Amino acid sequence: MAPSTTSSSMNLMNQPLLLLSNMANMMTVKLDSINYIVWKHQIAMALEMYFMFDLLDEMQLIPEKFLKDLSGSITAIVNPDYLTWKSKEKALLTFMSSTLSPSILAITVGCTIAIAVWKVLENCFSYILSGI
Repeated sequence: MAPSTTSSSMNLMNQPLLLLSNMANMMTVKLDSINYIVWKHQIAMALEMYFMFDLLDEMQLIPEKFLKDLSGSITAIVNPDYLTWKSKEKALLTFMSSTLSPSILAITVGCTIAIAVWKVLENCFSYILSGI
């Protein structure tokens, strides 16, 4: 029996290096001071294709880092859902950073999660969007 499309896409999402390689090949422009709309369009399509756009949602639920026992006390066991989220998050942060020109990348120094980079860029280029 051939693997299903869902299984294949889930396996890809669980392999950050392969995911990054595939996503990076789709991007034909690096964000600079004049191409924000084109860059945002391209990156949005890639993120939707790999089911990663939800990582840029301010309302996303980040899994607890550690599991709780039956009484609700935090244990020393790392939550596998947290590890999956962290892996996807770091893959997205790395991917986004790789699509920025050096001058734009400098603006995002200090951002440790992808949504922070996204917000910095939205704020930086909001004047472009307000003119549309």
